[in-house]
Amino acid sequence: MKNLLILVLIVSFNVSSFGQESKWTIGFFGSPYFYKIKSMKGLNHDINSKFSYQTGIESAYLFSKRSEIQLGLSFSNISYNVNYDFSHASSEISLPKFAEIKAQYIDISLFYDINFITNEKCKFYLIAGPVSSFLISSQNKTTFQNNNVGDAKDLTANLFSLQAGIGIKYKLNNKLSLKFEPQFRYHFKVISFFTGYNPTSINCSLGIIYLFPEK
Repeated sequence: MKNLLILVLIVSFNVSSFGQESKWTIGFFGSPYFYKIKSMKGLNHDINSKFSYQTGIESAYLFSKRSEIQLGLSFSNISYNVNYDFSHASSEISLPKFAEIKAQYIDISLFYDINFITNEKCKFYLIAGPVSSFLISSQNKTTFQNNNVGDAKDLTANLFSLQAGIGIKYKLNNKLSLKFEPQFRYHFKVISFFTGYNPTSINCSLGIIYLFPEK
């Protein structure tokens, strides 16, 4: 985690340093997220993912006409309901039986992309990189087996994931471009220790990109 944050700072410095050579861009993007969350082995929780989304800002440094590195800062909202199945579990404490979860994270991403098809108006590229996520707020309404309702405090505070996909950029003019990026994301940590499953997700990011002019 610390190494990723150090790398983010280094990239940020390089991006600002090379701005006068018209090799960096800034962009804004948004995306719906489709999460797949399953229960841990041996349990049969009924998990229903609801509408989730991400929106943010990114800056990229263009190494060449074929490749660039992107630094992103975004807000993610993850939402799901779960009917817990602890019928075969014995415990002295009251376990949860139903929960409505909304979790908000700040994501820091570092992506590298390389073009495989390019012309004057469009480019198609592969994109991949790590994402670190930090929980900033949550709404956790959990009903326990004793019918008490409260926050189960089961959400993971820091997540780490890898994201990869393909992208299309369409040049509107010399300064503005549109992008579309379908991507797959794999989490190396569970969102909740009650579900105990590393979630995956698919997102379709749509954004607008501004190329800073030469000076």
